[in-house]
Amino acid sequence: MNRAARRRLERAGLSKDDLAIIKRATVKESVDMYSAAVLLVLRDNWGFGKVRLQRFLGQVNTLFEDIHSGYLSLEDCKKVLSEECGINLR
Repeated sequence: MNRAARRRLERAGLSKDDLAIIKRATVKESVDMYSAAVLLVLRDNWGFGKVRLQRFLGQVNTLFEDIHSGYLSLEDCKKVLSEECGINLR
């Protein structure tokens, strides 16, 4: 959500706290949907079972924590994927 959209919502009576709650809920839902999709692809197409799916999700969560803690940046991840795998994310 850009600044103009936030201002419109604030003028409509939503506080910054309300907007923060909405943003957190939206981000959580997006992450949950993406995680479910990735896990289903790994299960359906690559034969991952419960243990490997849990291990994979734990490693992804650790990576998220490292990014959130500042040990690693999203740009670092994108650079490695681009340089080493030829995958360019927007």
